[in-house]
Amino acid sequence: MTLKVLTYNLHKGYSVFNLKYNLFDIKEALKSTDADIVFLQEIAGYIPEKLNLPVTALPFEVLAENIWPHHSYGKNAVYKKGHHGNAILSSFAMQTKNNLDLSLHQLEKRGLLHTQIQLGEKVVHLYCTHLNLTHRHRRKQVQEIIRYIKETSEMSDPIIFCGDFNDWNKKLSYYLETEIGLTESFKTMTGTYANSYPAIYPVMPLDRIYSRGFEVIKSKPLLHRHWRLLSDHIPLMSTLKLCD
Repeated sequence: MTLKVLTYNLHKGYSVFNLKYNLFDIKEALKSTDADIVFLQEIAGYIPEKLNLPVTALPFEVLAENIWPHHSYGKNAVYKKGHHGNAILSSFAMQTKNNLDLSLHQLEKRGLLHTQIQLGEKVVHLYCTHLNLTHRHRRKQVQEIIRYIKETSEMSDPIIFCGDFNDWNKKLSYYLETEIGLTESFKTMTGTYANSYPAIYPVMPLDRIYSRGFEVIKSKPLLHRHWRLLSDHIPLMSTLKLCD
């Protein structure tokens, strides 16, 4: 079985410099990718009241409506006007959900969203995260993630692990590769990581698609002009084939 997987930091639905609220344009752009599973970071759990939009659904529900019938949201950062976190939208039914708190201080509330889907006879674990800005903190968070993945999956289980790793210095893959056998899709295809930030002119490889138990068929950043106007990140997309 072959899957199209996409990961995207939404910047809470706003364009660069918060100039425009783009949630509905983002929905159309995501729909055009025909992705089977979408991993989202910095997705707000509310639509700003000041916009006076006639919508009662939550942002991840708006994005998923009539496209991805199954979705899961993990609330991480909570503040006076609402909250935001990570989300997974899926064409496949989700079996479980857990949101692991990865926060190390009050200024960066982070989490790891975990769910499972069934593909044929195999259970595939899906993990979505957004890590801290400093390497010291990211290193601690990755160790906690590795511990959690070891506890929640067998080494033979397929995994897709996506998100905004903020790993501009490219130091995290070593631990994910050596301790739990993950490989990064774009690096597998090209030998390096895809630049995904800032969206207007991507020069930093912050976003990643890791997997285990899959063959990487294709992997690319979505560089079309309209993606550069929707968020401060651009999405990454990979085609993965489940190994026998």
